[in-house]
Amino acid sequence: MTTPLLSYGQAGKPVAGLAVLTGRVNGATTDSVVVSLRENLLEPAEKLFRTRLSSKGEFRLAVPVSGPTKADLVYGDDVAPLFLDPGTDMDVRFRGSDMAGTLKFKANDVPTGLATKLRNGANLTDEQRQQAANANNYLVEADAQFVENDDFQVLPDNIQLYEAPFLSFLEYRRKHEFEFLEDHAARQSFTQDFYNYAHAEVVYAYANDKLTFQDLREQVVNTEGRLKMAPDYYSFLREPGLLNEPRSCPACSCTSAVACARPWRRSMPYRTCQPTC
Repeated sequence: MTTPLLSYGQAGKPVAGLAVLTGRVNGATTDSVVVSLRENLLEPAEKLFRTRLSSKGEFRLAVPVSGPTKADLVYGDDVAPLFLDPGTDMDVRFRGSDMAGTLKFKANDVPTGLATKLRNGANLTDEQRQQAANANNYLVEADAQFVENDDFQVLPDNIQLYEAPFLSFLEYRRKHEFEFLEDHAARQSFTQDFYNYAHAEVVYAYANDKLTFQDLREQVVNTEGRLKMAPDYYSFLREPGLLNEPRSCPACSCTSAVACARPWRRSMPYRTCQPTC
């Protein structure tokens, strides 16, 4: 199981590094940018890091992180996924009226040496800085391709399907998500932590949607009774590697791909990881 990589100081306490975002909002529609993350993954409360835009729409935001972690970039009512490492230093650009459709990341040209160590808590190479930008550009593209596309979502339409076509839909989506990931990984450089995260996100979504299908359909399709599933429908829970996937749960790095219920997709019923994680 992959777990976040932490550095430790005295008494075994995790030492936070900094992930730095600098950038510009073109045609700003609100006056601040926020990064949201959870310090304690068992608590629903999120830690918010906010910075005001300058008169030119420029900003700089330093976020303390103790290891590779999922976060959210928030601008007004728009939210985009982030993946941050200690030492991440990225330039962020988007239009205020359309963050999701215009969001772009690139590595900042930060000089190496003592200044970098003091600023980021790590002396990152050019490749490592580019990998952080690659990871976040991938998340933007994957979000547009799969999350914002109703054809790949359980809700609102695919929940109407019966068992066999619903399973075909899940297999079809998983196949395209893996192809999307492998195509980008072949053309770009990702860290192993981010590749593991992106891979686990696909595994987790497949397992969670399959596990919750019967209950969710009963709630949504109120013109029909509860579906009776095939006797072997839930046998996928016994598949080797599913409950101890060698890559981590995308929401919290817990040991089970289906123990968690963070709703990065619209089909999920909860806002936070459950205590079972």
